[in-house]
Amino acid sequence: MELVCQDLICEDFKSSIDLKAGPETVLFELFTRNNPDVAQILQVDDNALLEQSNYNSSLPTKIFAHGWVGFPDQGYSSKNEYLLREDCNFISVDWSVLASGDYTFVAINNVPVAGAATGAFVDFLVSQGAPLTSFHLIGFSMGAHVVGNAGGLLVSGKLPRITGLDPAANDFPLESLDTRLDTTDASFVDGV
Repeated sequence: MELVCQDLICEDFKSSIDLKAGPETVLFELFTRNNPDVAQILQVDDNALLEQSNYNSSLPTKIFAHGWVGFPDQGYSSKNEYLLREDCNFISVDWSVLASGDYTFVAINNVPVAGAATGAFVDFLVSQGAPLTSFHLIGFSMGAHVVGNAGGLLVSGKLPRITGLDPAANDFPLESLDTRLDTTDASFVDGV
């Protein structure tokens, strides 16, 4: 991973960050009506974990990405409401290793990594029989740009929907369509 330095990132910070943190640190917590309170961990290209889980490719799949210095439990209230209202797969993206640290560093360097991992995970689920039309990606704050990157990098096609919840603005300029959530990342993109 290339370290992008800006004046506001001090030398002390550069020496304290873990440059080895990469896409392998992104985990996916699956919740269904069969396991609404205890997550089943899934990973990209791990067929064994997927087969042993409660994931059902015929159900809608909601994928939630937390924000900067956040944890996957930021999406648990959404998980509870979705599972109450519909039988679905709810997956909370745990990119907490990449989300910790200096805001600018995380925005510039780690959001694209987490987004690429999330996109690869969606492609993996599609390759295992899930229809692309069943996915709705949701991201809070900086997580909105994680799911935007995922949608922009998807190999299996265009996502039907991405929702950005209070998308982060700092370090995500409007002209940077490749690094932030934008209207081209899914067929329908909404922000609240």
